Amino acid sequence: QTLLKLQPQICAVGADGDQCMAPKPKPLRLPRSPAPPPDLRSALSRSRRTRTRGRCMTEITKEHVEWAVVDRMCQMLVAPPSKNFGVTETYALFTTTLCWVLQHIRIEEAEDQSGKHQAARQLHSQLKSVMACDPPWSVHTNSTPRVDQLNGKGISVPTSKGFEGCSVAKLLIALRNALAHGDSRNVLPFNQGGLLAGFTFSYSNAGREITLLQSDMQRIGSELARLYCNAVQQGAERYDGDNFKADAASIREIAA
Repeated sequence: QTLLKLQPQICAVGADGDQCMAPKPKPLRLPRSPAPPPDLRSALSRSRRTRTRGRCMTEITKEHVEWAVVDRMCQMLVAPPSKNFGVTETYALFTTTLCWVLQHIRIEEAEDQSGKHQAARQLHSQLKSVMACDPPWSVHTNSTPRVDQLNGKGISVPTSKGFEGCSVAKLLIALRNALAHGDSRNVLPFNQGGLLAGFTFSYSNAGREITLLQSDMQRIGSELARLYCNAVQQGAERYDGDNFKADAASIREIAA
């Protein structure tokens, strides 16, 4: 800011009589406020929060929205499904989560070096060393008979083929390819006694096949969504502080 410092008038007598002369005001520059310490400057630069009318507002980024979408799919997967179309609903949530997450965790480092995708790539590497048959995934990958419960009755589930000793990453990629590719890899409904119980993911050229019941899709989908949301949150908090999760969870959706 620049203030004007006024000088008192000085009177002098000239040849034509008395004449009052006032020198022009001189600008007076005030010293600038001291800069914040380095640690505070870095915190301020990382923050995307602005103050409006006395309250703190957050700039919602695509990372916030992405976390919110996947987290909500996770919540719907673990919530009681629809009574009439529960298996179809679970399949829709599971496949959406599967395709969304796999697309992001497999982005090459040369294509995106953001904090979010660095954390996502680490998740992909971790899933390569986890067996699909181990908890919490607990996928029946062994080629042994499987009997499960459906409406209180025992049902025989088709035997898995070609997935023994499979990692979580390899299984998820195979499931995603069955959904997205138009060749011999496909998905078929698994019916038992006139009831839709799950879906069979088959790969006729490779002789591989695995059937997932509704409970399998709920368990795999919710765990994958949970791990991915944690990775996105950790990657974003390196730059945006500790408020990321709360800000993302507060995002509203357009009502129907």
